[in-house]
Amino acid sequence: TAVVYPPQLTRVVRANVLAQFGEDYVAASKVMGARVPWILAKHVVRNCVAPIMVYATVLVADAIVFEASLSFIGAGITSVNTPTWGNMLSEGKALLLSGHWWPTFFPGLMILITTLCLNVLSEGLTDAMASPRIRANVDVEADEEAMQTEHAWKEAGAAVRSHADLPADAVTQAQVSELTGLVEPAAEETPLEERLATLRRAELARQDRLVYPTPEAEPVLEVKNLSIAFPAQHGDVNIVDDVSFSVRPGETMGLVGESGCGKSITSMAVMGLLPPTARITGEILFKGRNILEMTPAEHNALRGHEMSMIYQDALSSLNPSMLIRSQMKQLTRRGGTRSAEELLELVGLDPVRTLKSYPHELSGGQRQRVLIAMALTRDPSLVIADEPTTALDVTVQKQVIDLLNDLREKLGFAMVFVSHDLALVAKVAHRVTVMYAGQVVEQAGTSELLTNPVHEYTRGLLGAVLSIEAGSNRLHQVRGTVPSPSEFVKGDRFAPRSSYPTVGLDTRPVLKPVAAGSDHFYAVTPELEAILAKEAMS
Repeated sequence: TAVVYPPQLTRVVRANVLAQFGEDYVAASKVMGARVPWILAKHVVRNCVAPIMVYATVLVADAIVFEASLSFIGAGITSVNTPTWGNMLSEGKALLLSGHWWPTFFPGLMILITTLCLNVLSEGLTDAMASPRIRANVDVEADEEAMQTEHAWKEAGAAVRSHADLPADAVTQAQVSELTGLVEPAAEETPLEERLATLRRAELARQDRLVYPTPEAEPVLEVKNLSIAFPAQHGDVNIVDDVSFSVRPGETMGLVGESGCGKSITSMAVMGLLPPTARITGEILFKGRNILEMTPAEHNALRGHEMSMIYQDALSSLNPSMLIRSQMKQLTRRGGTRSAEELLELVGLDPVRTLKSYPHELSGGQRQRVLIAMALTRDPSLVIADEPTTALDVTVQKQVIDLLNDLREKLGFAMVFVSHDLALVAKVAHRVTVMYAGQVVEQAGTSELLTNPVHEYTRGLLGAVLSIEAGSNRLHQVRGTVPSPSEFVKGDRFAPRSSYPTVGLDTRPVLKPVAAGSDHFYAVTPELEAILAKEAMS
């Protein structure tokens, strides 16, 4: 038994620990600055102990049957001074032939009962540890429904007020249009240039876009010529290629692009969460210090203190086996500047009900607010929000965006907002960096980008959004698909999908200002620039 069972139990323990270390809540703990031994003790053990104890209990039952079988055939414990159920069965088999059945019946019955009880115990441990009893009935949807109802009434009131000077039938129609967002499909498709011109006129008339008040401020985060490769998976191809951007105190920089464009990998590099196999070049300056030159201990001291991260999947980023109270306490008692109750009130949650709940007892919007509260535990200077509204409906998305904007204004932190939704980023960001296949294609202030998009890819993204909002029968799309890293060209990676698919395939694009002294940059190769200049003159 000592030879056969320990390797099996070791494999079970190792497999469970490795599986837990791949979960998002472990990565979230690393972001908060937790060390590996602490994560093992506080998070991983409690989630591994249930399957391990169940397996160990089954092994005990297996060992009892194994010992009884060996002793019965005379290969086990044979000492008469060591009574076992197996020895009793072995000695009773001679009496069984003469009609004395009880010496073997009762030991066999006890083996059966003990084995069954151990199996029942293992099932009970599974239910008790993997599915803890709900301590109180929690009305999960009540708050969300109340908030959505209040939001709908506010929008209805605004719609009525904005059309108060119209006839009654016109007001009704205006309310319907305002609340539902429905637009009659156009009889024929509108050209992209016309849609962009309409967007430009609408943007120039708006006064609610975020504008950074002090552009001369020193950046909190400055990424310079960042390139990231994974040689083991993709060889020498840079998944992120020569990316540069900066974000200043109190400013929000939006990173936008299709899935696979490298925006999340860039944010993970800033947090120092890429695997050791990643090859990183360039500079990531945080308050003037190059993060890439820091030791792991120095970088770990920044995570959770000076910089923090908000993940997109709130359910998997929270430990499912722990109350919110326990998870918040782990952060606040290690240097937090606010109590758990204060943090939850800051993000608009009821502290009493939330703290006594498990993650699965909260709605998606509530869980996302808990993650935001955790990220703000130690008043960080930089918050990276990695698609924090992906799994939320439109109403809750707006609430989370408004919350992030409000907290940024109150607390003054800089924020990098990662998303594939350009329309959403326009509501939260001061500046926008558009990425494609690991390269920056355009960078500008939000209003400037919407009124004067220069790069063909940016114009295509805006065209897709505008065609959806206009209710078009056919959506505008950028032709082709995003290539895999093995298919990246050496030069301009967007070139194969552009209007000039043979231009710039071997020439790296450079970021150039739209005009002298402008902070609006777009990526272009010399060949393409010459072609565009010639077309503009003709």
